[in-house]
Amino acid sequence: GEGHGDGAQSLALPLLCADSLWACDPSVAARAAMSVIKPFLAKHKEDALIRIVFVEEAGSLAFEALQAHNAVSDSRMLVVQSTSPADIAQLGEKGLPCGFIAVEADKLYYKGKRPTRSRAHHLFDKSGNEGSLGALGSATSARYKTPGKLAETYAVQLKASSPLLTQAKCHTVLHVIVPSRNPKHHQEDNYLLDDAAAFTGLKKCYSNLLDNFYHLSRTKP
Repeated sequence: GEGHGDGAQSLALPLLCADSLWACDPSVAARAAMSVIKPFLAKHKEDALIRIVFVEEAGSLAFEALQAHNAVSDSRMLVVQSTSPADIAQLGEKGLPCGFIAVEADKLYYKGKRPTRSRAHHLFDKSGNEGSLGALGSATSARYKTPGKLAETYAVQLKASSPLLTQAKCHTVLHVIVPSRNPKHHQEDNYLLDDAAAFTGLKKCYSNLLDNFYHLSRTKP
């Protein structure tokens, strides 16, 4: 449709928490996503320019879970096969520019720590050397000083010099503080004991993420 070319109302994201770091059951992660996205798209059915674009590696458990549990028969939600997690920042080359990218974050990253360990910095934002904050890390730590809260979304608008903006046409990164089912995180605040808790926690993540995305996409100049 007209105006879709700039991706101003498009959100790219992974299936939250479905990879080995966070260790949520991919089918639980996919069902939680669909349970929020379906009513969100129904609520905004007049808004034809919205795009929600999942990017997952072909053949991965997350990709298969999205296919198996896709309860959304709406062309505004897409599942794109990728060959690497970094593909999420190259959707413009496939004719699907996304002004917003959602990334999983832990509280350490949110406070500006460990930027090179973050998927967002390491794979999407190539600015600066391996040990530096880079454009995204700098923008995040400049905006937010206090610890993040579980399931909340923190929006960071990128500076004009950021490679994500200049190359990928992504102007806003949405950090989502996600739950974990990884036993290695059992002493962390975001560790959840079972799939039921993970399902509920992920629903909150998606609800906050989509509310933030929609609000920001409507208020962008």
